[in-house]
Amino acid sequence: MDVKEMSISGWDELACFLPESWDEKLQELGLLKFGRKFAGKEGASALLRTLLIHLAGNVSLRSACAMASQAGICDVSDVALLKRLKKADGWFVWATQMLMTQVDLPADSRLPCEYRWRFVDGTVVEEPGATGSTWRLHYSLDASTFAPDEIHVSDVKVGEKLSNFTVQPRDVFIADRVYCTRNGIAHVHDRGGYVMTRLAPGNLPLHDEAGRPFALLRHLRHLSYGQVGDYAVCLHRGEQVVRG
Repeated sequence: MDVKEMSISGWDELACFLPESWDEKLQELGLLKFGRKFAGKEGASALLRTLLIHLAGNVSLRSACAMASQAGICDVSDVALLKRLKKADGWFVWATQMLMTQVDLPADSRLPCEYRWRFVDGTVVEEPGATGSTWRLHYSLDASTFAPDEIHVSDVKVGEKLSNFTVQPRDVFIADRVYCTRNGIAHVHDRGGYVMTRLAPGNLPLHDEAGRPFALLRHLRHLSYGQVGDYAVCLHRGEQVVRG
């Protein structure tokens, strides 16, 4: 689904996927205030359509406003849209939670509630213009709500690593293999957390409980298609041993 294009030319179809009373929630949270740009019957849809053009289309606020004006959705400045964008986080959290309640998951597939499950990732952000600065965005999402629980902006020289994030006991970090390093896993382990990540063998040599190199491929060859392997392994970080 191309959300940006549907926000412009297929709004009726896209609106069918929104939670009930989504427009009333925009009003309740005060996003339709500040002048007359989004007043009236179509004000809520005009605002959300313009926000989605910006967010889902990965275009600047100014470009989103221009596209909305060209499509006859609304005529608003990038400054006015930014004011509403800053207030819109509560609405998007609410909408996500409402949509998640509509998903009927089997009980055995739900995340255990005694842990805090966190998706972590990073991306590069560039300011507009040929000489715009480049930054790296590090973020963590709460897997139970899909709401961000930690965000940092750094120089691009700061790489994607687990040590960029604070850790509470029983946090479980779910991350891609770029985060699969001894230092990062030890950072989480030392603070009572856990890590689930794709394995990067070059960054994370494994050992068995006797300290010998763990022959991962040899063990995997004994598995049949669809079977899960569970092995007691360790990683060594200097004198520290982290068991997994």
